[in-house]
Amino acid sequence: MNILLINHYAGSDELGMEFRPYYMSREWVKQGHDVTVLAATYSHLRKVNPVVEKDFTEQYVDGVRYLWVKAPAYKSNNHMRMVNIITFYNKVKHRAKELAEKYKPDIIIGSSTYPHDMRLVNYIADISGGKRIFEVHDLWPATMIYVHGFAENNLFTKYIAKAEKFAYENTDAVVSIWSHVNIRMQELGVDKPYHYIPNGIIIDGSSKVDEAPEELKAQVEALRAQGKFITMYLGGFAAANALEEFIDSADYLDENQVIMLVGDGMMKDEYKNRVSEKSRDKVIFVPKVNKTQVKKTLELADCCYIGAKKSLLYRYGAGMNKIFDYMYASRPIIFGIETPSNPIKEADCGLTIEAGSPQAIAEAIKTLNAAPKQELEEMGRRGYDFALENYGYKRLSGMFINAMQSLLDERKEER
Repeated sequence: MNILLINHYAGSDELGMEFRPYYMSREWVKQGHDVTVLAATYSHLRKVNPVVEKDFTEQYVDGVRYLWVKAPAYKSNNHMRMVNIITFYNKVKHRAKELAEKYKPDIIIGSSTYPHDMRLVNYIADISGGKRIFEVHDLWPATMIYVHGFAENNLFTKYIAKAEKFAYENTDAVVSIWSHVNIRMQELGVDKPYHYIPNGIIIDGSSKVDEAPEELKAQVEALRAQGKFITMYLGGFAAANALEEFIDSADYLDENQVIMLVGDGMMKDEYKNRVSEKSRDKVIFVPKVNKTQVKKTLELADCCYIGAKKSLLYRYGAGMNKIFDYMYASRPIIFGIETPSNPIKEADCGLTIEAGSPQAIAEAIKTLNAAPKQELEEMGRRGYDFALENYGYKRLSGMFINAMQSLLDERKEER
């Protein structure tokens, strides 16, 4: 089949985040499908942004056809980011007929970085006759309301809510990394086929795995020599990840326990300033590592932490990719998210704790620190095995193909 995936921020191993469109598309190409990924030339998520001379330049990466749309750079969430989005949207809209006729997509996927992508999907589908899929990554405006504190009657919130409703109503099927997005669909009165296809991991050796940075390995060796038990967080430094609580948990730890935060983000300086005087030696900040170094970096830890603030947002699930990275690194996981979907409990590979509680995080660290080493190894192995069985991209891409094929089968029946 011919697949057109629209994702403003799509990246690759070489370019950096976001990775899911690339990993899915690469697997689809291996299965014999023709795949085009439509993306903007600039994204704040990438480590490297492509440079092209003209709009809609084609570039092939592992058989995946990338179609680059020139969009201006920006440095933060200011007006230039909005200009970037509007530029991408308008250029694709104006070329919808050409895209439909040239690539003849059987399936058009709006891979939601913002719900307005689905209007572009519909413009192209109206011409090509292709089936439409709304792939939900970010939950807008729910994240704005429940994480960033926007009022529901805010004009911008209402604008995004209108786009969200249009996206759900004007698709043939919904795919999501959130396990319970069907609840959101019910809230909106939408009845469409729904498929939960989470994020995943590369397990076939097709992506490079590099050692952790030498400086970090030396730092960990020094901590080990002092008898330290290391709990690691690896990911973005964003408000939703309950890192304030993780940092505050250091005040309740024993002297032989430290927490390590690996990553970067606009809030990093704020988090560094949050560390209390008595916990200066218990909280360690480490620079962001390359995607290829994630597995080996996580393997340096004794256990890993993932959390989120208590929020109605997580009644729809928890779609963080770091869950699966942690599992794949064979490390016990402290899971502090209140959500109906809990892969840590399902795999029996860690401890589930109260969300947003520094004391609960500290108690979990102490519990794991006190456990026999063999018990921790078995816990980590259960997570690893569970990840291999359920979250490899070969399996996940096959689930996505089945969802697409079911739509094409329906189209045949309609004819």
